[in-house]
Amino acid sequence: MSIVRRKAAIVLALFVLCAILTLQMYLSFIKISVAETQGMENANDRNINYEEALERASATIDSIGTLLSVHKAQVDRMDSLLFLMQEAETTMSHTGKEDLR
Repeated sequence: MSIVRRKAAIVLALFVLCAILTLQMYLSFIKISVAETQGMENANDRNINYEEALERASATIDSIGTLLSVHKAQVDRMDSLLFLMQEAETTMSHTGKEDLR
């Protein structure tokens, strides 16, 4: 397989991985939102005070922040991988080699 095809396959795989991770983040956000909405409805039914409802909302926001930081870390790892691929390509072009075997 040529280097161009390898690079294209790797970039496509990274793009698919990024799409899957983004979808996973949104699905997690939806699950948290639904759970929080149900919790708020239950709070209204049981006449729970507003302070507890605010604490639950704060916990939801913290969970979303955690999801976003994990997603950012995954994107940063993908950026590092792309940088390493570019460095390998530069090294190969300077040495004149087609493969890194």
